[in-house]
Amino acid sequence: MLMMDGWMRSSVLHLPVQYTVALPQKALRGERAPLILLLHDLGEGRDQWRDTVRLAMLVEKHQLALVMPDGRRSCFQDMAHGPQWNTWLTSELPDCLGSTLCVNGVQVGAVGIGIGALGAFRFAAERKTDACAAIDPSADTVLAWHADEWPHQREWEGVFGSGDKWDREKMAQTHGLMLGQADKLAQCVRTLGVTQWRQDYREQTELEAQLDYALAYCVEKLVYSKE
Repeated sequence: MLMMDGWMRSSVLHLPVQYTVALPQKALRGERAPLILLLHDLGEGRDQWRDTVRLAMLVEKHQLALVMPDGRRSCFQDMAHGPQWNTWLTSELPDCLGSTLCVNGVQVGAVGIGIGALGAFRFAAERKTDACAAIDPSADTVLAWHADEWPHQREWEGVFGSGDKWDREKMAQTHGLMLGQADKLAQCVRTLGVTQWRQDYREQTELEAQLDYALAYCVEKLVYSKE
């Protein structure tokens, strides 16, 4: 496996964005690998995945490329008045990676954790793919501003708007896999209405095991379901 840090000057966001890429050996030999975006939780960064799971083992096991973008505090959503983070994630980033690395910029899925799972929900809707997964998704921040999580109320409103301005219906029309603790999954169903997503209640499961399961699901949807 090859792991490297990169950055791009985004024409969508109008600012530089950093990311980390993990490539399997087959990509180093010139064979394009399916691409999975790993989206971090609120308050974390792209190192959340690298510091907590054995990425080398997972990349080679599933024969895919993993990209960990830094979404800052956007939850990978388009800002109501500001940068369009999800537009960048769903359109510009895969095309850029597909043209510069030996990855498949068309076969793309996403896995998000915590509040970052909202990015996976939106990614699935925009890309019209079910090769997406949410690990322990948390939706309470969508309902109300919490001073301990969002220091400034305007920052929260910039991501989610207020009240019915946030497009929950678009979330409900997406498909994928939700896995983690039952109470968190039930909360997302109540808040976002993502009942069409397959739910897998895995209580007290280590993050690496959850990610392993999620990647296997995404690879099956990206590769084997198309054969």
